[in-house]
Amino acid sequence: MQAGQTSNTQGIDVSHYQGAIDWHKVKAAGKAFVFVKASEGSASQDENFSSNVQGAHAAGLLVGAYHFLTATSTAAAQAEAAHFVSVVQSVGVLELPLVMDCENNPSNVDRATINAIALAFLQDVERLSGRKPLVYTGNAFGQNFDAPLGTYNLWIARYSDGVPPEDTAAWKQWNFWQYSDAGQVDGISGKVDLNQFQGGLDLLQQYASAGSKAPDVAHPQSFAQQSAASASSSSSSTAAAQPVPTTVNYIHNGQTVHAAGLLIDNEDYVPLRELQSVFGFAVGFDAATKTATVDGHPLQDGHPLQDGRLIGDTTYVQAASLVTAFHGNLVWDNASKSLTVRQ
Repeated sequence: MQAGQTSNTQGIDVSHYQGAIDWHKVKAAGKAFVFVKASEGSASQDENFSSNVQGAHAAGLLVGAYHFLTATSTAAAQAEAAHFVSVVQSVGVLELPLVMDCENNPSNVDRATINAIALAFLQDVERLSGRKPLVYTGNAFGQNFDAPLGTYNLWIARYSDGVPPEDTAAWKQWNFWQYSDAGQVDGISGKVDLNQFQGGLDLLQQYASAGSKAPDVAHPQSFAQQSAASASSSSSSTAAAQPVPTTVNYIHNGQTVHAAGLLIDNEDYVPLRELQSVFGFAVGFDAATKTATVDGHPLQDGHPLQDGRLIGDTTYVQAASLVTAFHGNLVWDNASKSLTVRQ
């Protein structure tokens, strides 16, 4: 994964273990965001959750919340998701994502079960909250997660600000990096976890205002124009046809990953974020030019992937353009509305 940058936005994460916090001192120390522990399991709530959220907001920090996952079955994961969302809703709207903290396996369940539990939790959090959550995990434990988890943004723990986290099957880059568990910050007695966000404060604010969907997969000008045009046409008597859900089968290095796509005006579209999680292409965002990039190349006029659609908070690109750009092939099955993309 990528290395940290001195220009990245700095933040912390806390729980009741940090005790009473002087949040104005934390802000003055240069911390712009915080993830606050909300809950654990299906019934426990962190005793300082509400006071930490209120204090951080009063000091002007951007706030997110995390849940420590203990489930050993998908049913238990769904129960924990419901508990987490209920706890978070009690404090109102948070700017940063809700987070699944999945970092150990004390019950020694197998890899497939780890993934099934994580997906059940994430999907229910998104369904109940209306926002796409974030995955927190450790550098080593992250190796347990398979490619489908890569559709969720990553907060990774590796305690070294000089050695970046390692690539996994699901992720080739991080959005947040917890690089120390022994930080010292004014306003907090004792140690606290230190984090950085991949980008400056302006990009973090965009991330927050986008409803927790990272802006590094957006093409603000053309996609925004298309979204506006779509909204305008849908309110007229000649509304455009609604996108049709499709199944996308990505085949890469002999492995098949199933995901969701869309059929729009008889053209197949696939989520841009999956270029990274499935094929390993580096999807990024140039804050200076407000332009998305794939493998360092901006998605501007003339780029093979310039034709994109912003649907909800997800950016889709034409499958045919994907194949052209990355020398693959695709097969469409109209009967099952299934697209196979092979590289």
